[in-house]
Amino acid sequence: MVICVLCVLVRQIEQLIRCEPISEEEVKTLCIKAREILIEEANVQVVDSPVTICGDIHGQFWDMMELFKVGGSCPETNYLFMGDFVDRGFYSVETFLLLLALKVRYPERMTLIRGNHESRQITQVYGFYDECQRKYGSSNVWRWCCEVFDYLALGAIVDGRVFCVHGGLSPNLSGIDQIRAIDRKQEVPHDGPMCDLLWSDPDDIAGWGLSPRGAGFLFGADITKQFAHQNAIDLIARAHQLAMEGYKLMFDQMIVTVWSAPNYCYRMGNSSSSPRWNFETDIPDLTGKVVVVTGGNSGLGFATIQHLVTHGAKVYMASRNEAKAKAAIATLELGKGSVEFWQLDLSDVRQAKKAAETFLEKETRLDILINNAALTVVPYAKTHDDIQDVMMVNHISTFVWTQTLVPLIEKTAKEESTDVRIVNVSSEAVRWLGDVVRYRNREDFNDEHAGWFAAMKRYGRSKLTSILYTKELQRRFDEKKVPILCLSLHPGTINTEGNLNLASRQGWVLGAILTWMSHHLTPSASQGAYTHVFAAVAPDVRAHPDIFGGAFLMPPAEITNAVIKPAEDPELAKELWETTEVLLKEIGVELT
Repeated sequence: MVICVLCVLVRQIEQLIRCEPISEEEVKTLCIKAREILIEEANVQVVDSPVTICGDIHGQFWDMMELFKVGGSCPETNYLFMGDFVDRGFYSVETFLLLLALKVRYPERMTLIRGNHESRQITQVYGFYDECQRKYGSSNVWRWCCEVFDYLALGAIVDGRVFCVHGGLSPNLSGIDQIRAIDRKQEVPHDGPMCDLLWSDPDDIAGWGLSPRGAGFLFGADITKQFAHQNAIDLIARAHQLAMEGYKLMFDQMIVTVWSAPNYCYRMGNSSSSPRWNFETDIPDLTGKVVVVTGGNSGLGFATIQHLVTHGAKVYMASRNEAKAKAAIATLELGKGSVEFWQLDLSDVRQAKKAAETFLEKETRLDILINNAALTVVPYAKTHDDIQDVMMVNHISTFVWTQTLVPLIEKTAKEESTDVRIVNVSSEAVRWLGDVVRYRNREDFNDEHAGWFAAMKRYGRSKLTSILYTKELQRRFDEKKVPILCLSLHPGTINTEGNLNLASRQGWVLGAILTWMSHHLTPSASQGAYTHVFAAVAPDVRAHPDIFGGAFLMPPAEITNAVIKPAEDPELAKELWETTEVLLKEIGVELT
């Protein structure tokens, strides 16, 4: 019987290594067995070296597999993971269950401690709950995993000299022995020592400070030195914060932050990413190519233009504000290319159509169209056409602008040696929507989404159209056998003016947290443009049209079909297209 149980566990590990979920009943059994092991462990686990210490994984399964490839597989290598196994990534279920299975199989070789995302409250917001619902059709797997979270250790001590914790220190804890006395078998509290261990951050301050996260504290070098001296340790290893190089040393090397989700740094991805893709060497020569980028006078649009123009493209910066656009153009390093301003006001569908028609009169080709401009999270308002503004800008006007340009795009695609693409920038905000979304009529387009996070849901509804429009447009091109590739993408959480403006509208508590995260935890616009540029010009995309045509990309250019169910519904995509055409007729705008 023991052999049989072991065989099942080995088979589950092999299955999870292939990123294939195990059955719901197997998850339940695995979680029960894991709790039996974890309940015997101390709040602060004692670990002997050699051991490989890892930071946040956040559901980035293929990055974790790359880590095992580099560091060695378990049990050949001892591992200590410092929490945040789930949320944000698309494979949180497979990531956590594989680590759990390895823990059950090799309990002395795999140490797992709790992060702030191993929480019922947090996982209901940042993706793990929704992923469990999508993959298993119920909340059972999420509930069983959350029960395991409550049994995870709060820290570890390696060779008696290296203290490992997810977040940081607490003003209520002066010694490691005090951590051992905490009752850890509970949901993460909103405050107190246990909360601080999972949420606090080191900072260049003296003493203690309030954390802009809204939980935990900031602590300085003096606090770190005092804690290290009192507990006779040489180093504090922690996770919790993005470190662009994978780790960051602070306070005369008394503390190190470890980050193990390299996709955040745009350095590694799974097989549908391009591990060898490099801004400096892999963008092809774009001389002779004509590109239009909407909303390009700042943020990701501007950064995208900079990458493209450097490699010889003739780029049109299509935006509403001419003064801002020309000021932005003046700061670009043009390289072999050129940039021109093009007037485009997406708040008025008639102006959008006129802008496209005028472009047809000027240019004889259009190789790449990147629809980047958008309204983000704004108060509910309607245009003079009685359609809410976020739907008008993000979908209807963008639809008319693009469809008016399609004849020129198709003409370019029929020429020899061309690689023509349409890239529509969407957003992971679609996750705020449920599994039932419709675009049947004006009422659906004007849905206010009353209740909590209504503005975010309205924004998500408008950006779901970008994914659906892309898929339906690709289907129509394929039907006509026109070799145009259409892709949509989520650029990631980037430190841009748009995200800072979004943060400022979330109230002072959440706004402060989002603002701090935008400044400290997110890549720059130049780094964030990776997915834009990959979708627009990467040779791998053209080499695999059956894979990338109509695809939705997540940073760094990782194909996913698991955003929300409506995003994969071809009938909903057709419904959106047909209703858009009906609404355009109602407001007197005809597509040629």
